[in-house]
Amino acid sequence: MKDKIKSIFMALHTWQIILFSILGAVAITNLITVLASLWIWHEIQIHLILLGTINAVLVPLIILPAVIHTLRQVARLEEENRSHVEMISQLERQSEIDVAIQRRADEMSLLYHLSVSLVSGKNLYDTLLALQAEIVKLIQADAFYTEHGHKWRI
Repeated sequence: MKDKIKSIFMALHTWQIILFSILGAVAITNLITVLASLWIWHEIQIHLILLGTINAVLVPLIILPAVIHTLRQVARLEEENRSHVEMISQLERQSEIDVAIQRRADEMSLLYHLSVSLVSGKNLYDTLLALQAEIVKLIQADAFYTEHGHKWRI
């Protein structure tokens, strides 16, 4: 409901807002004046209604420009906030992409070091230790198991 009222209010032009405010102020002031007159004097006091109408017209004209300025400033700040939230979301997505790219680069580096180690003719045990060290950089693990059932502790 609040958003609906806000969107209607922000869609109106300044002169429409001022007109609705004045009409509302006049109606409320006159109703209260009539009720108070009937309660206190048991008759409607026309001069009080006239005074209330003048007051209801002048007060919005004096105060409303400041209110409209403040509301427009709030709307501008909300738009900036939406823009900032969108920018933060884009940065978070970019950060996730960067992490994925870094992980892929680390995997490629692991494969490169493994292939260099295998091609260089080093002993298989040293190659597996080097592979284990590289895997530990990529994956958090306590132990590795080989196909032949050997367990490697970290």
